[in-house]
Amino acid sequence: MRREAITAGITVAALSMAACSAAEGGGDDGEASPDGLTPVTMGVVVTTSTVPIYVAQSEGIFADHGLEVELESVQNFAAAAPSLLNGQINFATAATAPVVKAIDQGMPLLAVAGTSATVEDPRAEGNQLVVRTDSGITDIVDMAGHTIGTNAVGSGPHAAMLASYLRAGGDPDAVEWVVMPMNEQVAALESGELDAAVLAEPFTGMALSDGHEAIFSAYREPGYEIMEPDEPYVVLLSSESYLAENAEVAGRVRDAIIEANQVAAEDPDLVIELLVSEAGMDPDVAEQIALPGFNGVLTGNEMQAIGDAMYEAGMIEQPFDGSASIWEP
Repeated sequence: MRREAITAGITVAALSMAACSAAEGGGDDGEASPDGLTPVTMGVVVTTSTVPIYVAQSEGIFADHGLEVELESVQNFAAAAPSLLNGQINFATAATAPVVKAIDQGMPLLAVAGTSATVEDPRAEGNQLVVRTDSGITDIVDMAGHTIGTNAVGSGPHAAMLASYLRAGGDPDAVEWVVMPMNEQVAALESGELDAAVLAEPFTGMALSDGHEAIFSAYREPGYEIMEPDEPYVVLLSSESYLAENAEVAGRVRDAIIEANQVAAEDPDLVIELLVSEAGMDPDVAEQIALPGFNGVLTGNEMQAIGDAMYEAGMIEQPFDGSASIWEP
């Protein structure tokens, strides 16, 4: 277990060599395979937030757009980014916060489409501050003097929670953040090692079933809204070089993901089925979790919202331009 200062950022320095070599290779050249489909490789973190990609695969949406997509499971954006920048994969999924951090540090990346989005009801959001009922934490500012779990300092939910805490007048030095995987956070809540945890589904639901309480939405808490309803907080992105050299293919990928989001939004049963078959989720858990919204269209506002929160929290060094982080064909 690793304890981090509240102002620690995401480091992408290890990606600098990959970024330098990104200009040398454009990755896939967009040539069709023998069956007439264009091969594309995607690095995907398999979660509720990326299920539209599996919808596009299972429902033939990629094929309808002339694409033969190979999906590679990756642990997180940091693991996928070097391959993305070197052209070994063409696209990858990531939460908006690490993308903002990477772009702030000079990585030549652009977001292409969304794969999950916020919802209207703050209590129906999967990204929540979950507290032990005996913790004494009833509002965001009460995190002071307590031990709070997060899966990564600088993740989207962590950045949003920290920005809200600072807006409420909280002392950034008064919170002890503990970095651990979300499944371990659920157990640490139960044992009392953590007073609260910033969780996402399915771990939010697991913690609530243990009797803990969700008190604060990371993105949509009334009075602290970081994002508007239906704004994507997980995106599909690519390198600037690949997008410049394969604009027509990238356009088809974007259109396919937008269509898949629409299908996911209209068919929650299909989403649950894919969470079981592709993410390996227990069927009973999949039936009970709070599903995200699904919106594939990016405007730049969603990146701006997270960029502003991260700048307020001291996680990036300069104001962020959300519109400049979106690919436009």
